[in-house]
Amino acid sequence: MTSPPLVSSTIAYQVGGSLPNSARTYVQRAADIALLDGLLAGEFCYVLNARQMGKSSLRVQVMQRLQAAGVACAAVDITKIGSQNINSDQWYASLIGALVQGFGLGDQFQLRAWWRERAYLGPVQRLGDFVETVLLDLITTPLVIFIDEIDSLLSLPFATDDFFTWMRACYNQRVDNPAFNRLTFALMGVTTPANLIQDKQRTPFNIGRAIPLEGLALPAAAPLAQGLADLSPNPETVLQAILDWTGGQPFLTQKLCRLAQQHLLEPIPPGQEAATICQLVQAWVLTDWEHHDEPEHLKTIRNRILANEQRAGRILGLYQHLLQAGAIPADDSSEQIELRLTGLVAYQQGQLRVFNPIYAQVFDLAWVELQLGQLRPYGILLQAWVESGCSDTSRLLRGESLKEALSWASDKSLSDQDYQFLAASQDWQQQETQRTLIIERQEKEAIVRANRILGQASQQARRLVQRSLVGLGLVSVIAIVVGTGLIRTSQELQSSQASLGLEQDSINILNQFPSQPLSSLVAAIENGRELLRLVGQEPLSQYPTTRPILTLNTILSRILARNQWNIAKPLIGSSLTQDGQVLTVLADGQVQRWTRQGEKLAQTQLSNQTLVGMRFNPEREQLAVFTQAGTGEVWSLAGRPQKLFTLGNFATGLASFKFSPTHATLAGLTNQGEVLVWAANGQVQARFSTQASRGFSLAYAPNGQTLVTTGSDGLIRVWTLSGQLVRDWQAGLGQPVIQKSVIFIDNETIASVGEDGILRLWTTQGKQINQWRVSLTPAYLVGASPSGETLLTLSEDNIIRLWTVNGLLQNELSGHERFVTSVDFNQRTKTLLSSDPSGRLFLWDFQPRDQVWSTGQASVWHVNFSPQGDHLATAGKDGSIKLWQLDGQLRQQIQASSQGINTVKFSPAGQHLAFGGDDGTVGIWPLQQHPNSVLSLQPPGPAIYAVDFSGDGHYLAAAGKTGEILVWSGPQSPAWPPQSARKFHAHTGAIWGLRFLPQPPGGENSPVPTLVSTGQDGWVRFWNVETGELIREFNPRQGWLTSLNITPDRKTVIVAGEGGIIGLWELNGRKIRQFRGHMSSILSLGLSQDGEMIVSAGQDGIVSVWALSGQPIATVNDQAGISYTLDVSPAASQHLAVAGQNDQVYLMPLYSLPDLIQQGCRWLQDYRVTHITAQTACPAPPNRH
Repeated sequence: MTSPPLVSSTIAYQVGGSLPNSARTYVQRAADIALLDGLLAGEFCYVLNARQMGKSSLRVQVMQRLQAAGVACAAVDITKIGSQNINSDQWYASLIGALVQGFGLGDQFQLRAWWRERAYLGPVQRLGDFVETVLLDLITTPLVIFIDEIDSLLSLPFATDDFFTWMRACYNQRVDNPAFNRLTFALMGVTTPANLIQDKQRTPFNIGRAIPLEGLALPAAAPLAQGLADLSPNPETVLQAILDWTGGQPFLTQKLCRLAQQHLLEPIPPGQEAATICQLVQAWVLTDWEHHDEPEHLKTIRNRILANEQRAGRILGLYQHLLQAGAIPADDSSEQIELRLTGLVAYQQGQLRVFNPIYAQVFDLAWVELQLGQLRPYGILLQAWVESGCSDTSRLLRGESLKEALSWASDKSLSDQDYQFLAASQDWQQQETQRTLIIERQEKEAIVRANRILGQASQQARRLVQRSLVGLGLVSVIAIVVGTGLIRTSQELQSSQASLGLEQDSINILNQFPSQPLSSLVAAIENGRELLRLVGQEPLSQYPTTRPILTLNTILSRILARNQWNIAKPLIGSSLTQDGQVLTVLADGQVQRWTRQGEKLAQTQLSNQTLVGMRFNPEREQLAVFTQAGTGEVWSLAGRPQKLFTLGNFATGLASFKFSPTHATLAGLTNQGEVLVWAANGQVQARFSTQASRGFSLAYAPNGQTLVTTGSDGLIRVWTLSGQLVRDWQAGLGQPVIQKSVIFIDNETIASVGEDGILRLWTTQGKQINQWRVSLTPAYLVGASPSGETLLTLSEDNIIRLWTVNGLLQNELSGHERFVTSVDFNQRTKTLLSSDPSGRLFLWDFQPRDQVWSTGQASVWHVNFSPQGDHLATAGKDGSIKLWQLDGQLRQQIQASSQGINTVKFSPAGQHLAFGGDDGTVGIWPLQQHPNSVLSLQPPGPAIYAVDFSGDGHYLAAAGKTGEILVWSGPQSPAWPPQSARKFHAHTGAIWGLRFLPQPPGGENSPVPTLVSTGQDGWVRFWNVETGELIREFNPRQGWLTSLNITPDRKTVIVAGEGGIIGLWELNGRKIRQFRGHMSSILSLGLSQDGEMIVSAGQDGIVSVWALSGQPIATVNDQAGISYTLDVSPAASQHLAVAGQNDQVYLMPLYSLPDLIQQGCRWLQDYRVTHITAQTACPAPPNRH
């Protein structure tokens, strides 16, 4: 029996996050004393260093010591304020709110009223006013403001130079205002002082004291050894061995200490400390490092290096030089500072070195060369040129390749080697151009000489003339060839310029899409048509750019706006009728009906008074309207409009009005907080006060028997229809938060939103179930779909947001420039209507566009289309295999194993399904026979990960955990059914990818099929399937490989796996290209029927579609969880099936550019009726079938 790990009872290590004050694993460094002393002395201090170096833990410790010394402290984490969808007013108000909370001033200061009173001031002036007149006035002791994650300011959508300029002004103001001597700041983050003020015309941020943050070292780190006491009689020796590997990097040191506690099951013999820790690092850090990098640390470094494509080449080149030299002199250049901020290197005695051996092994020269290869479109040529001593001119770039490279490099900072290569290519092309001009001049001179000869020859005999004419013809052919080449060069230049224009247009279209969805789709269609005109009949792999395709795919996958129009009159509200028409009520008393296309059907004048409110009951076709004079009327709109009854006179006006879901009553809440309940005939049934001085919102429960109200006192109240109070409660802790809107989700659950921008869920007994922030601005309306599965919120940022009842944001709908005052949802048509007071209306379409269904297999491990593309097989974690129609209807199923099924594959004729399981079984399911007739080919054993049939159906191959390939006769072989398997060892480690080369033209006389395999060892190998003989092999150097595909023309092998790299290789191992598909490992690859599109699924949860050129075509990230598997249908109308962790199958079309344009025009079929630009982009009504 294995003994439990030896975990010390005295100390626990924490990997990631800030260490608490009481943490015994916190190691005090020189920075602790320097920062404390500097802040006590009133110095502005900054700790700017790489991530996970202990900055936040340092802040926690120093704050505690400052507070003990009587210094008031507040910490502001910039990331908690947010950097997306926020304007400067919101950000500065949030910052002041954080300071109020941090210094505990909530009882003495009312931020909202104070902020509004100073609306005439800019946000920075308001911040300065707050600090000078409030903060320094209310707090008389020294103050320190810690600002953490300061680098997040640099990604705000507005300029932040004023913030740092103001901070510098606080320092300079000490001369004139002694109170500012009590205020100081400590900045922490991953940036440099020079980057804090971006405007180079301003004085840089040149105040303050830099606090260096060094790694951990003995003897200061000795407290960490306490937790290792149970592992060795020499715990400090063990700790030193750990520090030797980590270089004292705090995160890694804590992680290795904890790994030692968890995985060293026996005490370490004296003298074996270094060897034992080395084995631990190899097993649990370096081997399959991406898998073991939890919490993320090494990935964080990698992502920071590669995050900025414009700078990544320069940083990688600098790091490459450092690795080759061992160390480089530190010079504080911007490139060196950026490299240091990744955390990868450290400053030591005037030089930069790799921080520790772990980084050196993970981010070695091979890794750098691979990344540079992905960044450079000319990586292979550059490497060959360098290896030739920079003398092989055949490796230099020419023509279009050089133009593309220069265009790519124009906005990037590259290594010196890159610039030397590009300069040499330009020089060589200039020389070639000069040689071409010389040749052209010689050819022209030859033509002149030939003409002269021709003139002389005309006096000679006919035979001589004919010979001269033949000579002239030859010269003319030369001239024609030269002219044709010049024309082609001009055309290529024009094509390049056009493609660059299309790319820029595509970027602009996507930028405007969130706020102008429909006009963006029109522009994307026009862009797509322009690309079609440019490429003609060329295949996708020859497109100069795929950006217009990506833009169309992105917009069509995200767009919800179906139509929009503006009636250009003050609008009170709008609603959808049951038949899908649009009803609008204008302030001038008119009621209008519109088609979905925005065409007016009818208009009626209901009132001559100014209207201020409306409510429509679509089931009864009843409309309630309210006038500025305080009267209310209910009208029937079924047929000719007819007034049913008057609701009375409300001197103060109605805040809220609702029809009962049961149609039995109507209820209203006045602005003075009074509730009125009417019978269906307009007779008042009840009238009662809510006790609030002002009413805000009222709603019915679905059963129509209960009401809920909110008011100015911050209380939520539940009532019977007769006015009996059932329950009331306060939203918010301490000071009440006014709830501006409230609804019932069901008879037992209530949702409310308030001025704090938070949505809260309650039981009808007042117990809070959940809450989440819906906006940084006040929210003023919450609604629910009829099913109660989707919640809707409106807030002062003019964005409509849709949520699940668990708080997951589903959609954000932008387009309104003013407050949205009306929203309505039609359950039958899945359409949402929104409108604002300016008269602008939007129709949003929520009809599902992709087929999605749950398989009931716990999770789906593999999918495969039938050869005809009309069925889909899924293999599940529960050991079942299911056969589906493409509409999600289950056709057949079997329980193939008690464990998971890793792989499933249709035979070429579509009559059989082969499968391999986690328990090692291999079987064939004859689909036309009874499910119990499954043929077992392999008894249980090590897991099988891949199966495949040869194109003629004569062979079936399987492989898995052992690295062994098994081959049987296939169902279309004369030797069917098979008796036993041929076996041969193919790889060291597991085989994850297995494919037969596609059949060559030649039918039944084709040679023995070739089998291609790959897996954990990263090699790609080709096998004679009859003999098991290795035909050829190559190593793409991409780490372990999970998937491979082969293009139909049998020319290209596509592989992917570790590191997210997709590689295209000729069968002989010559690299065609590599590109980064995902930031994490790739789990599955697919290939379109024509071999022009690659589809990849990554561990990052994203599914991407690529052209063979590596240019993106589409990105799909709507699936919940990780996608383990995908397949592309072989049918002419191609579909992509994706499945994985969440047990759902997603079936979506893969469109060509012409199909995308057609789909875009179909989406615009309502919009184009009244919009000329859409009619131009889509000249004829699209085919609806």
